Amino acid sequence: MDPANKRPEIDGTLIAELEKSGVRKMLREAEVLMITSVSPATLWRMVTEDRFPPPTFISPNSKRWFMDEVIAWQQTIEGRDRSEARRQAQLARRKREREAAAQQAKQQQADPQRPARRRRAPAVETMT
Repeated sequence: MDPANKRPEIDGTLIAELEKSGVRKMLREAEVLMITSVSPATLWRMVTEDRFPPPTFISPNSKRWFMDEVIAWQQTIEGRDRSEARRQAQLARRKREREAAAQQAKQQQADPQRPARRRRAPAVETMT
């Protein structure tokens, strides 16, 4: 047992036996961050932009990633340049914006009495 994190250590042979039996290894966020070498904010941005596999919540406050999904992600990004990643993120963002606009239009059609939300003009002080 490692005294630093008080978790039992699993050797490579045990992991291989577990994988043969169909058990998938799960990684904590710290382990994923160490593997990917990105910040926590970048990791979550990548998850929300569908550029990284989402975690599985094993309890309300405990999330894990499957190691095989992280490995598959690594294999897909090899050789991809930065401009391609940026382009994919922009396409995903535009798709979300279009979906939000379509949803708003659908709600407007469902309830035509309700006016669309508009910003108020800032108050102007008058001198008297």
